[in-house]
Amino acid sequence: MIWDFAQGMITGIQGFFSPQTVVAMTQILTEINRIESQFYLEESCQEFQASLEEVRQKFNLEIEEYRQFCENSRLQKRQDFETEQLARSLQHEQRLEEYRRETQLILSRVQLLTAIELADDQEIRDTFPLKTPARVILDAYKIYQENYRHIPLLVIISPPALQFEKFPHAAQGFDLIENRLIDKIQEFCQYYPLTSQERPVRYQGADWESKSSHGKIAVDILHHVLKSIPTVVLESKVDGDLLRIYLAGWDMLEKVPHYEKVLTVPWKEVLYPIARKYAQEWREYRMKLLEKGRSLEDLKRRGGDDELNLLILEEEEEDREFGRSGQHDYKYNVREDKYIRELAQFLGICHCILVGLMADRYHFSHADVHPKLPELLPGLLEKVPSESLKQMLVGEIVSSYQSLYQLAGCDRPHLIPDLYLDLALSLSHFPDKSWAKKQIEFSIKVWLMLRNRVSSIEEQKPGLLELLEAVTSALTVWDKEYLEKLNACLAAIGESQHQEMIRVAMQRQEAEYKRQQEAEHQRQLEAERQRQLEAERQEQL
Repeated sequence: MIWDFAQGMITGIQGFFSPQTVVAMTQILTEINRIESQFYLEESCQEFQASLEEVRQKFNLEIEEYRQFCENSRLQKRQDFETEQLARSLQHEQRLEEYRRETQLILSRVQLLTAIELADDQEIRDTFPLKTPARVILDAYKIYQENYRHIPLLVIISPPALQFEKFPHAAQGFDLIENRLIDKIQEFCQYYPLTSQERPVRYQGADWESKSSHGKIAVDILHHVLKSIPTVVLESKVDGDLLRIYLAGWDMLEKVPHYEKVLTVPWKEVLYPIARKYAQEWREYRMKLLEKGRSLEDLKRRGGDDELNLLILEEEEEDREFGRSGQHDYKYNVREDKYIRELAQFLGICHCILVGLMADRYHFSHADVHPKLPELLPGLLEKVPSESLKQMLVGEIVSSYQSLYQLAGCDRPHLIPDLYLDLALSLSHFPDKSWAKKQIEFSIKVWLMLRNRVSSIEEQKPGLLELLEAVTSALTVWDKEYLEKLNACLAAIGESQHQEMIRVAMQRQEAEYKRQQEAEHQRQLEAERQRQLEAERQEQL
């Protein structure tokens, strides 16, 4: 438009100005037109560059979204594959274990029927060491095999209070133990009732025909007749200052029974702390009697052994004050019946723990039934007379379960993380939280091994925080139940500060899973829309 106007002016003024003037004016107008065109081109170029940048950013965003979608799909497929592989592995393990158990039951039943046929043999009847005839026990287990989902574990005990015919004074001072021990275990076996479909136990008690039939010989005779029946025999002895407990028994089809000493405790470690407690209680009561004017003769008469033990306690306290307590053997008087009752109670606790351990081991090995004893431990151990004895028993219990779980981890590893947490939750009730913390760490390590995050427990020695960080990087939305139990254990041992880290990681996984589900849903909708458009286009053609 500017150029047309300039041409018109040039044409109009050519008649009034000289040719030189006209040329100069033409050049000026041409320069004006060039500058105007340059401004216009620069403005158009800026608009084009802005539009191009907008298109480029939009394209990059779409490319990034598509890349992220592909990456999420790849990760999701990997997680789905790992989950599917784990599920298939578990199914394979379960089928193998079911086949092993079915085969074992079939062979055991054949062996049981053979034993029933031989049970009436005169030689077997004469040598069988129990009062209950072998035929009665074998017939009962035939019924159990026909009607019970799980075969009961047979439990027999041999208390130290039995008076041997040839040595009637061998257990003098312990004649009150037998009945209390039998009753204590009978009460404990209510948690493993014979009628249970999960953890049945047949408690036979101290059913010995002859009081001198004990030890390895008696176990061998029992095994010869009852080898098709899973059996545990607990035998306790008093040997001088030592209290010994032996564990014997066999599982179905085991050719050789085991017989081993599992616990040795100086009975003084059991009774002397109790004697000190009674002496301290008597000292307080004694002061009240003195304030009322009671004579020393009256106090000695009323105090009995507590009065004598108070003198020994004060002597021990004086020696401790001067640093000489470890150089003297303080002989507290523990002859009264109340001390025998206390010893019987401690023996009962030990026997109950062993019965629970063996019952849990048996039913877990044959039916994957979760152990019952861990939840009963706080109530059992609260009556142990000293902290050192309690620590010793806890150590034995933990060692037993760890060996069981390590053995089961070879063919049923998926069960182990939860079992360690159950044990940790039980141990968290004790003042020493280190026992529970170790079980939590074992649980996490096995959990990580199942997800191929660590090669073996022995190679890994990280702390709890490092293990929890590894958990947060490996967890999925399907691990919620395990994480809830893990958080409960952390709270129980005073490590609740780590719960927030796990909670945030789980929320992040849930949000990511939800986003992936929504993206997959949108992808399916878009694919369906494209199919509809293609169908419409085909119809138009």
